[in-house]
Amino acid sequence: MQNIYGRLLRRKFFNRLLLTYTLIILATIFIISSTILQNLRRSAEQDAANSVKQAVQSVHGEFAQKVNTVKLQIQNLYINPKQNEDMMELLADPSPKLEDEKLSKAMLVNYFLDASAATDDDIFDALLYKKATGQLFLRSKDLTLNLDDYNVHNEAMFRSLDDAFYGLSITPAYSQTYHFNTKRNIFSIVSNIRGDVKSDRFKKSVAVFALNFNADRIANRLQSWLVQYHNAEISVLTKDGYVIIDSTGASYGHKFPGFEQIAQSQVGASDRSRIVEAVVDDYLGYYVVGSLPLSQVAGSFERQRNTVLFVASACALAALLLGFISIRLFSRRIRIINHAISKIQNGDLTYRIRTAGTNDEISMIAANLNEMSARLTDYIDRVYLSELKLKDAELHALQLQMDPHFLYNTLEVIRLEASASGSDHVGYMIGTLARLFRSSIKGGMVVSVQEELAFCENYLELYSIRYAGALTIDFQIDPNILAYSMPRHLLQPIMENTLRHGVDYSKPDNLVTVSGYKSEEAVVIEIDDNGCGIDTDKLFEIRSKLNRTRLPSGDSIGIANVHQRIRLLFGDLYGVEIDSERNTGTKVRIRFPAITRKEMMELVQSFAG
Repeated sequence: MQNIYGRLLRRKFFNRLLLTYTLIILATIFIISSTILQNLRRSAEQDAANSVKQAVQSVHGEFAQKVNTVKLQIQNLYINPKQNEDMMELLADPSPKLEDEKLSKAMLVNYFLDASAATDDDIFDALLYKKATGQLFLRSKDLTLNLDDYNVHNEAMFRSLDDAFYGLSITPAYSQTYHFNTKRNIFSIVSNIRGDVKSDRFKKSVAVFALNFNADRIANRLQSWLVQYHNAEISVLTKDGYVIIDSTGASYGHKFPGFEQIAQSQVGASDRSRIVEAVVDDYLGYYVVGSLPLSQVAGSFERQRNTVLFVASACALAALLLGFISIRLFSRRIRIINHAISKIQNGDLTYRIRTAGTNDEISMIAANLNEMSARLTDYIDRVYLSELKLKDAELHALQLQMDPHFLYNTLEVIRLEASASGSDHVGYMIGTLARLFRSSIKGGMVVSVQEELAFCENYLELYSIRYAGALTIDFQIDPNILAYSMPRHLLQPIMENTLRHGVDYSKPDNLVTVSGYKSEEAVVIEIDDNGCGIDTDKLFEIRSKLNRTRLPSGDSIGIANVHQRIRLLFGDLYGVEIDSERNTGTKVRIRFPAITRKEMMELVQSFAG
């Protein structure tokens, strides 16, 4: 992981910059999508809360109609004077028997109950409870009510509706038995019936009127109707919190969970898991409560949430891909530029970066690098040609320095010999000198090793004639090197320096040995004498002069001339080396490449061109 970080990010500023922008885009997408989801959730919860509130209001209105039905029937009872008088007399009569004169009044009660039961499809039973005798006058619509079971559930309630009770009362839903042991959840809306009882006109409660409603039927209808309100759960509760109607059918016979909080708020109570809305009836004090689980609300905006998540994920993936592709493309272009710079560092100034089809900052850098390489190539070409011409001029200058010096020394030898003896040797020496001249004036700067050694042999012969008996010349040349080529007049300055400074002519046994051999890919020619040698300090000074770029002045100019010529032509691996020891002798070693005449000519002419 650390290697990947170092390779892709730590040493690459623009990769880090692109990655930073990509992360910023991803963070922005995350924040925007989170905000959208949060707003969608709040909007869905608010919409659900409004739906629950509308459902509660609608159910409250429908239940109020049930209450109004009972009110209307009571009003009808009191509006008809004849009906009211006859029914009141029957209900107030303490005798349970129905004589002939009471039958007609009983018929009025039955008509009244039939009319009341028919006012609403949700009514199961209409009944009147006669307080004086405990009799029940009953009219059932579908199934016949089991009076014994009914009395068990409601007798206490009937008795509680005393003379002081006015208005209506609603019972909680309970399981009521009908004939054939059929069970139904019903609730009752009841009212006191006040009659003319002697002097207490309409002050005494003589009977209780009750309408029994089918709670299951109302709940089933609510379930299908509440689909349009997010399938909210609706319950109608008594003022004590017991269930009258429950759309889920799960809370009958129990107190509604959380009723205390609802009663305290008088509006509704919400927790973290549910939306709760409630309304309280001002007349009877019953509650209509609507609730909806938040998990169900989340399901309602699931499609929107999935759409947002899909779009956010697609945008994030696109940002990652674009960031990755941008980093790869940018890194690739930077690698191309770094590769070009590496090529230029290694001396390949002909390398160019292709910039066709792009016109951005990286292309401008590549174009400038190409332009720099082109200008550098042009500059090097011009400087290199100037250096070649300068080297050629130095070669010619070195050659011109050598020839007059050589001629001067040769003539001096002839003069001394002629002055000393005036013998026939002078003619021989002049002939030898002529051969030297003929060799010197031959065209070209390249000769074979054999030709150069022949030239030196003539030169040494002049000295051996003069110092006959005191100087011996010994050639030890490997025949395999004679065909190789070399620049003209490399050996003569070394020979001259040896004869002038290395030989002690006062001694009779001076020996100069010229040996030649091939070492690896080089030709080595050594000139060795047994003369006086060179002091250590002087030898160090000569070696230092050989390594200078400019020709030195003084006695060592001949050796330096040869050394510089070899270095200019063949490089630093070749040149002149000197080994010497005082009173023992000096050895000068010349090293140059073993190449043919054609190769040597091309090399030398490249400096002259």
